[in-house]
Parts: sequence; structure tokens; C-alpha cells
Amino acid sequence: GDTWLILTPGAGYAAGTIVLPTATDKEEVLVNCTQSVSTLTITPQTGDTVTGAPTSLSANDCFRLRYGAATGVWYCVAK
Repeated sequence: GDTWLILTPGAGYAAGTIVLPTATDKEEVLVNCTQSVSTLTITPQTGDTVTGAPTSLSANDCFRLRYGAATGVWYCVAK
């Protein structure tokens, strides 16, 4: 199923990493963050890739990724 990750740190992060789950076709990950993340790394499972994902987040920012099984790619579908 889809995943909703809500990050509510007490202060901003200098760096952060999100590890994506093993996914099925059209599965989505939605991320909301209440503080800024200066350097954001999104790590897919082995063999998958990510395209268009943000590399930083502002306070109260969000984004959504959708997995395409035919290509093995997580696509950013909303920022």
C-alpha cells in the first residue's frame, strides 16, 4: 500500500535520508516535513532509481513519489 511519512523534528536538519520501500506498480510515498532539510537524499531499493525528487525541503514542504514497475523508477509526481 501507499506510505505517508510525516517528519516533525524540533528544528531543521542539515542533512537527511529517506529510504524508499520495496514497491508494487503505482505505489506512492507522500512526505510532509514541518522543518527544513538542507540536503535531502532519497535512496531507492537496489536496482530501482529515483527521478525528479527534491534534494532539499523548506519548512512545511511536501512531495509525492509514484513507482513505475515497468521501468523500476520512482517518479516525482507532486512537489
